[in-house]
Amino acid sequence: MNLGEVARSAGVSIATASRVINGSKEVSGRTRRLVEAKIQELRYHPNSHAQSLAGAKSRTVGVILANAENPFFLDVYRSFNRQALASGYEVILTNAAYRRDRLEAGIRSMISQKVAGIATFAPGVRQNLMDDMRASGIPAITVDRGDGCGTARNIGFNYRRGMERIAAHLYGLGHRRIGIIGYEADGESNCGRLGSALAAFAAFPDVVAIPATSDDSLEGGRSAAAALLSQNARITGLVCVNDFMAAGAAREVRERGLRIPHQISITGFDDIELARFCEPALTTVRAPRDQLGKDIWNCLMVQRAALVSKTVLETELVIRGSSGPPPLA
Repeated sequence: MNLGEVARSAGVSIATASRVINGSKEVSGRTRRLVEAKIQELRYHPNSHAQSLAGAKSRTVGVILANAENPFFLDVYRSFNRQALASGYEVILTNAAYRRDRLEAGIRSMISQKVAGIATFAPGVRQNLMDDMRASGIPAITVDRGDGCGTARNIGFNYRRGMERIAAHLYGLGHRRIGIIGYEADGESNCGRLGSALAAFAAFPDVVAIPATSDDSLEGGRSAAAALLSQNARITGLVCVNDFMAAGAAREVRERGLRIPHQISITGFDDIELARFCEPALTTVRAPRDQLGKDIWNCLMVQRAALVSKTVLETELVIRGSSGPPPLA
């Protein structure tokens, strides 16, 4: 089935049928309804890639995730995708898996496909790629790009303030030896979250904060917790840069026969659905992921005006059963 057959069946020109598909206002309501009915009847599906190559306005946007296994990124993507579908766009999804080569290949592929916009939910977007996206004329937005927004818009959460709330909470409970669990991205520590946690505890001179990094995964959280607890028996709190790793850390703590929070407290970040179902439920920082997805869409495809800007969303501490006073010395 092609556009010519749709046009013949509707009794209109190919140009008119094309205008209907591309959302042109030059077509009358009656003709538009007729062509749309024939599209459904004949089950015609436009080739969005061919349309973009032909110079028509693309109805496809590209999204690159840092880690498709982490529910945080999937939650943000689902919110973004709902906005895209409601606006008549399709989404191309790529998983960078914290690898810079995959991230760069994904961006270049999307530029070559002439997508309507690109959203990168991954760290490590180099300035040359920012410049390439700008030169292509494709609107672009980065999520949590730690080294400045460059020539693309940047949006993210206030991790520093969220970690400060966690640090104040644990300090107020009496914790003075803390293990901080972060993850690595393409061989580099995730300085946005891990750095924020270290800076937050540095405000308390009598606190010893010891970092450990691993993969952003359940097993990564478990192995980082194992390393910290094996080398630092006096640790009374584990602060994890996200809930995903916190769940893995909690597994390691339980398998060592330690009780949460009576012998060791654990905190996360993001407040994904899993946090409420941990046992005990996880103390964490709520990051409004649904709002982030909506804001990314609006910044990318609705506002578009400012190429260089940064948007920061606030977070909220959620205290649950995984944190409590440290055991008596």
